[in-house]
Amino acid sequence: MLITAEELTYDRTLSVIAAQGHVEISTQRQVVFAASVSYHAKQDLLLATGDVMLLDSDGHVAFADYFKLTGNLKQVFAHKLRVFMSDNSLLISSYGIFNLKKRNVLYNTSYTECLVCAREEHIPPLWRIRAAEVTYDVEQQHVAYHGAWLEMWGIPVVYTPYLSHPGPRVKRRSGFLTPTLGRTRHRGLTIRLPYFWALSPHSDLTLEVLFSHKNAPVLTAEYRAALGSGVTENELRITRDNYGKIHGYIESNTIYYINNKYRTMLKIKRTINNTYINKKSNTQEWIKSYAIFEGFGTRSYGAVHAYTFQSLRDKSTRGSLPLVFPLVVYSYTGNSVWLGHPALDANLLMLHPPKESHMFVTGSWIIPYISNIGNLFTIKTNLSSSIHLKENLEEFPFIFLLPEVVVKWHYPLVVYSSHKTIIEPRIVFTVGSPHRIAHKTPHTVFNNLFTLTLNHLNHLTELCPVVTGPQLSYGLKVSQYDDMIGRLSLIIGQRYSFYPQKNCGADSDFFSDLIGQVDVVSTGHLSLLYRFRFNTKDMTIRYNELNMNIGPKALQLGIDYAFIDRRIKQKMNNHHAFGVKLKSFITDNWMFQLNGLYQLQYENRLISWEISARYEDECFLFRGTVSRNNTRGHAFRAGGLDIALEFSLKAL
Repeated sequence: MLITAEELTYDRTLSVIAAQGHVEISTQRQVVFAASVSYHAKQDLLLATGDVMLLDSDGHVAFADYFKLTGNLKQVFAHKLRVFMSDNSLLISSYGIFNLKKRNVLYNTSYTECLVCAREEHIPPLWRIRAAEVTYDVEQQHVAYHGAWLEMWGIPVVYTPYLSHPGPRVKRRSGFLTPTLGRTRHRGLTIRLPYFWALSPHSDLTLEVLFSHKNAPVLTAEYRAALGSGVTENELRITRDNYGKIHGYIESNTIYYINNKYRTMLKIKRTINNTYINKKSNTQEWIKSYAIFEGFGTRSYGAVHAYTFQSLRDKSTRGSLPLVFPLVVYSYTGNSVWLGHPALDANLLMLHPPKESHMFVTGSWIIPYISNIGNLFTIKTNLSSSIHLKENLEEFPFIFLLPEVVVKWHYPLVVYSSHKTIIEPRIVFTVGSPHRIAHKTPHTVFNNLFTLTLNHLNHLTELCPVVTGPQLSYGLKVSQYDDMIGRLSLIIGQRYSFYPQKNCGADSDFFSDLIGQVDVVSTGHLSLLYRFRFNTKDMTIRYNELNMNIGPKALQLGIDYAFIDRRIKQKMNNHHAFGVKLKSFITDNWMFQLNGLYQLQYENRLISWEISARYEDECFLFRGTVSRNNTRGHAFRAGGLDIALEFSLKAL
């Protein structure tokens, strides 16, 4: 024990040490500050008075009118005690035994995690718990309240004879989580009661029961675990309808790293009844499950995939969606030798049913070149071979060779003034197979395997994937950078085919559609992304997409607009939709948001809207949502309000 003070006296007869003026007493675990302290050695008793403060090794700070400490400062009797816990929560007690190592007993106590200003102690916090008796087990990190009231703004709202929660050093512990109240058009009034179960330091389970007055309860189980070199998340949901039929689904996501070169991924998503998921979210037509094994080499990549699908349509048949196994992908880029480097890409796909196999292999030799004045050239020669096997070979050409030469050129020009501008023209010349050979090639084989790009642009839709004869792609990229304004970029390009291939939708012509992209990111409060595609013959728009966010944090406006012509995606109607999002942080604690989605074709109707509000501070969280979905389907009806409310008292 170390004692420092302005004045120190020792009474040998009574074995009493008295200290006056800025007294500080230190041990291995605690430090006591006070105006005056007297230590009685025979009784091992220390009395501290006058602005007493005790600081322990766990970060707790305690204030009191006076402290009586015994047992080498390990047990404290305090009057008018205020304890600031290490997690910023506050305990206030009239009196009690504050044992710093074992079990504390406090009387007439209040607890809150809301910040309380010392100059405004008469103003009650947003919430607090008042109890006649509180026990705090330091070793077990367990706080228990006996005869407790929950007060909101100083008003008692809920009484419970017993309440407990973990101590400030506990990161996770089993117990009930905050319930959620709500109302939906399908279930009516609802309440969610979740329970968190800490199975081990690296795994946990959350069990939740959803009660509603219209439907049977819904049981949800979520299991999460950190594996030795990976992680797994699993969810099971099950219920029954009014006729006793079982509904539910299971979803599992696992990723595991075998070593630095190999990893596996597994995702399982299946539903017992194919209409159950669409009763909650009616935007899906099918769900998929897959397994992937990947390998990463120094200059190579390989993977084996397996996919299975389940339809969410009410009248679909089990055999309508295929099983894909195996889907093998391999890519290799060799070291530079003799002006360039080799490359190899290979794919193998098997479908069940229909019984169909596809193998595609491309060998390439790539020669890059940079001139003295900055011209960038790339010469790429490809030789592709494809084998297609089907049950009826007479209806399906099954083998061909496809040679190809690609020459790419682009020339970045940099202009310096008050801002920096980069102008980069791009040209790609491709010589493919003769037209008569490529015409026999079933391009549907490649639709889901390869996507060509135009001058390395982000291609908006999939062009005809088989190059037929010579093709010339040309485009321009302009980027401007300014420290005061921000960044502006424009990409625009087109392709000319000397022998256009038939049956390629909107690209069955000499000149392809003109495609482009505008990207604006300002240093202020504006971000904009605009993509377009239109026919150069009649200037008709075939694709339009706009994503814009404007405004400061206090008021942000987001706009999403999309139009897709049915000639691009031939198996779908025109898609024409407009979405708006208005978000406002009124204060540091309050946030409001409005979302809306409007369909512009056919009925010109409002698809959905949602209004939400959130309040969050250091001790309290509130979320409220009101929404309406006007989408109609076989498993759900349109209209009706969905309301969800969530209250959370932090640290409980």
